[in-house]
Amino acid sequence: SGGKPTATIDSRHRGQLTPDGKFYLAAVTNQAGEEEIDGRSRRINQTQFIAWPFDDVEHPRVLWKQKWSDVTTDGVRSFALSPDGTRVALACNKAGIRIIDLASGELLHQMQIPDRYVTSVSFSRDGTMVVGGNYPFHVWSAETGEQLWTFAPPSGNSYDVGKLSPDGRLFALGDRDGKITLRSMESGKIVAEFAGHAGTVRELEFSPDGALLATCSDDATILMWSLNPDDWPGEG
Repeated sequence: SGGKPTATIDSRHRGQLTPDGKFYLAAVTNQAGEEEIDGRSRRINQTQFIAWPFDDVEHPRVLWKQKWSDVTTDGVRSFALSPDGTRVALACNKAGIRIIDLASGELLHQMQIPDRYVTSVSFSRDGTMVVGGNYPFHVWSAETGEQLWTFAPPSGNSYDVGKLSPDGRLFALGDRDGKITLRSMESGKIVAEFAGHAGTVRELEFSPDGALLATCSDDATILMWSLNPDDWPGEG
């Protein structure tokens, strides 16, 4: 028979555990009315960042609330905590990425990609960089909001998924041609490319020690790649 849950948290929104395992965090976005901005009626969304302490799940704490007029219907698509737990990066579709002070809700930086949705975001291991995007992925300074480089796919292709390695040194991207590209987080350059899938790469996952990369594709295969440079087929 199955186990019983120790607690139930009512959240249909984006959420994750804090690194210390003491809280469940959720970004909850709801419509909060309309305002006229530049002569146009714009929907106003309110995002609340809520923390459920696991030792008292009946009493969640609202850390902060913010109202924004440029967050689309889906609101916050995903978010990531900085390694030191002081900041949160929100992926907000066409509104780009917002870096927020976790305790106060103060907007520290906002980074946008013209004509693109931003659906994923992550911090580098040392918390100095933020990686986000969808088809092209971009890297920004988490300290200044300056764009450092873009991981653009070749010849009209597009990346569908990207993920940082556990040590924060590599960024792996999977494209619609079935190719996997490894980029250096220090230089932004291609350090290796793997070809083996016959369909779009849908998911990537590093092993905890960073020695292997698992990839799955529309071709109904899962492939395992060694990340030992001696085993790489070549450098980009």
